[in-house]
Order: sequence, then structure tokens, then C-alpha cells
Amino acid sequence: PRGRSDAEKHGGPARTSTAEVRKYRHLYDSALRDHRDQHVVNNSWREITRTVGKDENAVKNAEMPCCKQ
Repeated sequence: PRGRSDAEKHGGPARTSTAEVRKYRHLYDSALRDHRDQHVVNNSWREITRTVGKDENAVKNAEMPCCKQ
């Protein structure tokens, strides 16, 4: 497995994407209606990846292991 880069260890890309995902509560809170709305969920992941400048699957795999594809 790949180790974390110095930037990730010290608040770089990994922390940035985590902070961004936290803005979208419906991605991790199953009690919310939007959690089950795939259109809303997919749009949120697109917005997050656009903001952090990473591939969608890479962000999902890093932030939400349950979302691995």
C-alpha cells in the first residue's frame, strides 16, 4: 500500500478533502432524506472533487471506505 505523502501528513490534500466532505452531511448521515437520493449524492461528490482537484473515486475511497468502487 502507498504511504501518505508529507503534504497529506501535514494537512495537505487528505485533510482538505475530509474537510470538504464534512460540508455535505447527507453523504454520511443516513437519517437525512438526501442520503438516499443518488442524484444529490452524485452531484455532491462531483462538487467535492472539483473543489479539491482530485479524481472522484480517489476521494470516495479515501474519505468513505463504504463508497469504494
